[in-house]
Amino acid sequence: MRLLLAFVVLAALIRSAHAEQLRAAMYLIDAADTVAPVGEVLLADSPDGARMLVELRRLPPGSYRLSIHLGGDCGPGPDDTGGMAAGILAGDLWTPADGVGESGMASDQPPPDAGTSTTPPILPPLEVGDDGRAAAEFTIPEITDANQLWHRSLVVHGKDDARVACGVVD
Repeated sequence: MRLLLAFVVLAALIRSAHAEQLRAAMYLIDAADTVAPVGEVLLADSPDGARMLVELRRLPPGSYRLSIHLGGDCGPGPDDTGGMAAGILAGDLWTPADGVGESGMASDQPPPDAGTSTTPPILPPLEVGDDGRAAAEFTIPEITDANQLWHRSLVVHGKDDARVACGVVD
């Protein structure tokens, strides 16, 4: 309940701020396309780095990993074996040095400075309970401006690193 309240408070703060709200609607994905909505991720700046609030539902219980990818697309594509796989169009892992997504920012927003780190941020694991829900709140110190994630994909990885859910930050 405390995390849900933090999620609501951050959402209100983001909406009331002059900066554009950053949000990724998250969807289950498979080798054919997106399947169904499963939650959202909200992003905001904080003095300690980008703050991320994750709220997911309708996932099988277990441990998952959230990562940031270069592409601004969650579609399927050919994997290393030539077969179709979920979320391949999200591309490789993103690093702060990669800067903002290719689609750019809203025209009234200046582009954020690219970070200097060439290592992808390691995000805490997500634990999905028996009710199919996961909620997490964390800060990513390597990201000095949440706008660096504009039009990047957030991918939820399950067992064997399979891409099971995805959303594009906008």
